[in-house]
Amino acid sequence: MITKTKQGNIQGVSDGSVIVFRGIPYAAPPVGSLRFCPPKSVKSWNGTLLAQNFGDKAFQPKDIGDNTGYSEDCLTLNIWTPGIDDKKRKVVFWIHGGGFVSGSGSIPKTSGRAFAEKDDIVYVSINYRLGAFGFLHLGDLLGESYAASCNCGLLDIIAALRWVKENISSFGGDPDCITLMGQSAGAKCIGALLVTPEAKGLFHRAILESGSIQAIRDRNTAQDITLSLMKELGLKHDEVYKLLELPAEAILKAELRLCASVRRAYIFGPMVDGLTIPHPPERMIEEGIVNNIPLLIGTNKDEAKSFDFVKPNQTNSKEYILNTLFGKNGPAVIEAYNKACMVKAEDDAWYEILTDYLYRMASTRLAARLADRGNPVWMYRFDFQGSSGAVHGAEMVFIWNDCITSIIPPSGESLAKKMHNAWISFIRTGNPQTEELPLWKPYTSSECKTMLFDTNCSAQALNRLHENSDFPMQMIIL
Repeated sequence: MITKTKQGNIQGVSDGSVIVFRGIPYAAPPVGSLRFCPPKSVKSWNGTLLAQNFGDKAFQPKDIGDNTGYSEDCLTLNIWTPGIDDKKRKVVFWIHGGGFVSGSGSIPKTSGRAFAEKDDIVYVSINYRLGAFGFLHLGDLLGESYAASCNCGLLDIIAALRWVKENISSFGGDPDCITLMGQSAGAKCIGALLVTPEAKGLFHRAILESGSIQAIRDRNTAQDITLSLMKELGLKHDEVYKLLELPAEAILKAELRLCASVRRAYIFGPMVDGLTIPHPPERMIEEGIVNNIPLLIGTNKDEAKSFDFVKPNQTNSKEYILNTLFGKNGPAVIEAYNKACMVKAEDDAWYEILTDYLYRMASTRLAARLADRGNPVWMYRFDFQGSSGAVHGAEMVFIWNDCITSIIPPSGESLAKKMHNAWISFIRTGNPQTEELPLWKPYTSSECKTMLFDTNCSAQALNRLHENSDFPMQMIIL
């Protein structure tokens, strides 16, 4: 269970028929003078690295469903493999969600054990910097040395991809067949990686679950968030340098106060900085500056119903919620909601509009634009209601189809098998079509065929009732 990488030998542990390597450093710890800086190369080590325990997760609220600690020293990855040999298995590179402020690669329900054991796939999960540590724009306040601070989390992922590209053959994986897979903020990271020149050639397929390019923000929006965080910390403009020296816990507490508003999980995200992301993503897609790879993109039918912070109450009216969530885009969403109320019950219209403007529109528009540029794209929508409904994140237990880490309702067992096999087919071939599913054609802007995953699956051209072509791809503009 010892294998050799470019940095040195690593020893994993057995987990049934699978070998697991936990807590492998893929970049230097971003601590001290490296806070808010792009990741640096990890140093080689002497002897054998014992990869038995998960590394600390990125700074975030403590309770996210795993038992690891958290720290700024968080740039590690984990690998589940069926064997250390020359077999060149397909590789899955999982990017966790959590609104850019929480999550980790060690959460049990996204373990790679099932993929490695049942499907002979090498599975990689990572930690990357979150919140202010990964996405705070400091270039305008601290100068050129911090010009990339707004995309440190994205650059962490690129560093991990480079490590995997260089070393995965030592774990029985194929460096020329890497599929990115991410959910929510993880999918939004993938959307950003599609328009990041540095990431080109580091992955070959991509699966985006409930996320697109809507989290990529302009400089003004990112600057507004930076100033808001400084205000929470009681810092003036000329005291911004203190961010380099403050205890990480102090920054996290200020971040939590900032995220306590209605906007919550939509505070942070990548930025068009002229470096990592050179231009607005729409322009880069139009000019063909994207990876021409197969893509599987989708959303859930009732995404917004899982979020308590969008429920109106005596303190937060619907107008307040929409204006806070979307900033300058708020009036357009209010108008769409009022129109929807003419044909729908108010509650139905509310959640449908939020789902559309937070998730669905960005995903379908990205799919259409990339398909028009020649990318093979397949679209899906998760409709299965079960006991919790087709809410944000509900599809994940079906995709993993792992009864050890998650409970799948008996009524959904057949669907879980179909969805898992479709994802495996895409990982292996770049096409999610299986014999268990009806004909699933690639998505085009003219035909718009989408696979609806439900008790009975069907491919349909969905009605775009609330489509707004004038709404910006950037969901929140401040």
